[in-house]
Amino acid sequence: MKPYKLWNPIPASRVIGKTLTQLQDLVLGLGLPKFTAKQLTDWLYKKDVTSIEEMTNLSKNARSLLSENFEIGLTPYSSVSTSADGTKFQAASNVPRIGFGSRYSS
Repeated sequence: MKPYKLWNPIPASRVIGKTLTQLQDLVLGLGLPKFTAKQLTDWLYKKDVTSIEEMTNLSKNARSLLSENFEIGLTPYSSVSTSADGTKFQAASNVPRIGFGSRYSS
């Protein structure tokens, strides 16, 4: 008899914007250790990565599983506008705001 799988991630859903608890559920659902969620939060919210492959302290297996089932969910700037006083605004569509100093904006 096959074991019943309680949780199945939706392919290509975003990981950006998820809480630590949500990421813990996500990695446990993939059969990865719970501490992988903390590593993910560091990469997503502190290190400003643009792909799962850049998360070099994750195992190759973890990166592969995450890449097959999820995406970070960020879009590069689609335009940069400069106001009369020289202030620049970077715009992208459908991107969650992730803080100052990021190369992405909403």
